[in-house]
Amino acid sequence: MKKLITKLLLPFLCLTFTSCTPKEEKEITCSQVIEKYEELGYEIFHEEDVIGEDDYSCMVRVENKDENEYIFFYFFTSKECANKYANENKYSFITYLFSIDLGDPTWVYVETYNNIEIEYINKELYKPFLELTK
Repeated sequence: MKKLITKLLLPFLCLTFTSCTPKEEKEITCSQVIEKYEELGYEIFHEEDVIGEDDYSCMVRVENKDENEYIFFYFFTSKECANKYANENKYSFITYLFSIDLGDPTWVYVETYNNIEIEYINKELYKPFLELTK
């Protein structure tokens, strides 16, 4: 009976542990983000070679003129730099209070993907980027 349980339990454990390994994040370039959003008709502004200590190497601002909304992508030299930048900008409560004072309460979402820090208000603008990650 022990052998039967061992034979059944071993494949189950192998499947369990292999499915828990973190998924490798796909490398996405500045030009891929620009191309994706241009295809969808968004207005793009980008700046490159802004490299310095913990500075980004490329910044892309995507604008939805109809809704007057933006999404920003900051490309860093490493994942650690992107995470550090995101942590510094993550909970901008002061910005939120300022937006309430202006009569338009707005929360800025901050995400990281590999070496990219992303800031947006409307999740619809984030969806095209998610397509690039698949």
